[in-house]
Amino acid sequence: MKEFKVLPLNVLESRRLRFLPPHLDPIDVGDMSYYQQQDAILKWIYTNLKSRFFFGYLTKLSDNKIVGYHALAFEDPYESTMFLLGCPYLAKNKVDH
Repeated sequence: MKEFKVLPLNVLESRRLRFLPPHLDPIDVGDMSYYQQQDAILKWIYTNLKSRFFFGYLTKLSDNKIVGYHALAFEDPYESTMFLLGCPYLAKNKVDH
């Protein structure tokens, strides 16, 4: 059973960052064309993690082309690992080799 704790960052609505600070390393979460999947990932983050994070659309240079992708970055490296290991919604984006 989860215990009820009030997180100050949630109360102030400042957990989700609007920009990517330079000290965060973004994770490419693949194609997020369905808004339901985005909402499910955000709900999982708010329920299971505690630190600040960035979730948004970024661009990168790939094969001399500018490519857009959805990225996620966490302030706490521990939470980045927990997200990659525990979030059930990422398994749908993985490609079988």
